[in-house]
Amino acid sequence: MSHQVSHVDTILSRTLHNFLRFPYLLHAHIQEPATKNKPATTIVLLHGIGDNTDTWEPIVRRLPKSYRVISLDLLGHGQSPAPQRQQYNVAVQARAVAATLFRKGAKKNLIVVGHSMGALVATELAKRQSHSIRAMVLCSPPLYPQGETRLPTEQKTPTSAKSRAATQEKRLIALYTYLIDNPDKLVSIARRVRSLGLLGQEFSIDDTYLIPFIASLRGSIINQTATRDLCGLHLPFTLIHGRYDPVVIRQYLRDVATANPQSRFREVYAQHGIGAPHYARTIVQEINHYAAASK
Repeated sequence: MSHQVSHVDTILSRTLHNFLRFPYLLHAHIQEPATKNKPATTIVLLHGIGDNTDTWEPIVRRLPKSYRVISLDLLGHGQSPAPQRQQYNVAVQARAVAATLFRKGAKKNLIVVGHSMGALVATELAKRQSHSIRAMVLCSPPLYPQGETRLPTEQKTPTSAKSRAATQEKRLIALYTYLIDNPDKLVSIARRVRSLGLLGQEFSIDDTYLIPFIASLRGSIINQTATRDLCGLHLPFTLIHGRYDPVVIRQYLRDVATANPQSRFREVYAQHGIGAPHYARTIVQEINHYAAASK
């Protein structure tokens, strides 16, 4: 009997989410403001691929207690649903984020902070619901335009810099494609990457989340339009780059920052993870900057 109920639940879930396109609701960790005398600034935190809400601990403990802080486990990560038959692109993720925030009463004047893939999801969310977002802080966004976007500043970029960026991009896309084609090696490679501290200590992949990880890598990181979308956004945002980041191409971030006058570019002495003290402090500074600007 329990097996039949489970089968019915599975069919119902697929009907709602895959055919009727009902968004999933995500697991949320919420820190309410210490005082409720006035409306609190709401900070939304979106982690990267292979991470979870624990990623944000170094940032949350540095934030003023007057903020309302909502950390979300993205679809296929942490304690959120991890459906096996899902595209896991930024559109699916952004719909889930928007539905969850609406359910939590976070509907306007949001400061959205995204790390890595979470920065790409934040960009998609801003494209869809710019009216609800006050500003964004995009940490180590892996922008890979793959030649699809011609920026207004491109002609000013030295040919050598464009060539280096394109070469680095091709190598990274080839690496991601190799990982997708060789999932049996992915878990061991992920453990090695984590031990070296290249992508942050919360980065982890196991057999349970292997399918969502591969689908996220293909659907959100390889296939993306974030560079073009950021150039056209009409809200303030900051791009933060770790100088020693192995998977983020600095030139593309600089190009976007030059193309969009509402953007800011900051560089920190760090790799891809956001746990380093200097990186964490920079994120908090940018959040406080946007929070103060609205008062």
